[in-house]
Amino acid sequence: MIQSYFKIAYRNLIRHRAYSLINISGLAVGLSCVILISLFVVRESRYDSHNEEKDSLYRLIREDQQGDSKTTGVHTSSGEGDALSHEFPEVHAVCRFESQPVWISTDDKGLTRMLATADSTIFDVLTIPFLAGDPGSALRLPRTIVVTDEVARQYFGQEDPIGKTVILDHHAVSGPFSITGVVKAQPPTSTTKFDCLTTTILGERAKGWNYWDFNKTYAGGQRFSCC
Repeated sequence: MIQSYFKIAYRNLIRHRAYSLINISGLAVGLSCVILISLFVVRESRYDSHNEEKDSLYRLIREDQQGDSKTTGVHTSSGEGDALSHEFPEVHAVCRFESQPVWISTDDKGLTRMLATADSTIFDVLTIPFLAGDPGSALRLPRTIVVTDEVARQYFGQEDPIGKTVILDHHAVSGPFSITGVVKAQPPTSTTKFDCLTTTILGERAKGWNYWDFNKTYAGGQRFSCC
């Protein structure tokens, strides 16, 4: 019985080739669109879901309006985090986060990698698994840096990178830095991507960064990430 159904369907396809081609093409396009849209929705819904406190994690967005023109962005004044910490006791921790490409080298290798500068509270706000080192003390001292496992392999192969020195070449942060930790690379669906992480601010940039020092912790269940 089922075999006869297939025969009839095949004969109809052959007999009405143009009509069949249009139907099959439309069905293929429709299914492709559904699959692509589904993949897009799934990816967007997974952003920052790797954070353990994802349900209480917030990102500060800035909105500027000039006349009828309105723009939004993630670059905000660092003082806003300080104000929110004082005005809302529900805020448990606040962290500034900024990243930029930096030339990082050793004695025999140099590569451009994404360096993130953040407050020491970053490990209280975001979930960044450590593979080596102590998150409580890794970035406590000046000129210390944490690298991802991928960067550690690229620069040092199978050697232990802890205690080794890398040279940063950038107008905002430069000079030798000691590796004090290795972390797992952030997933592609993370809004805070980096290859290296430090809390050290140098030069003229330190004046603006340290002027609004809001590295404070409050009781409460909410976590606020200021980028």
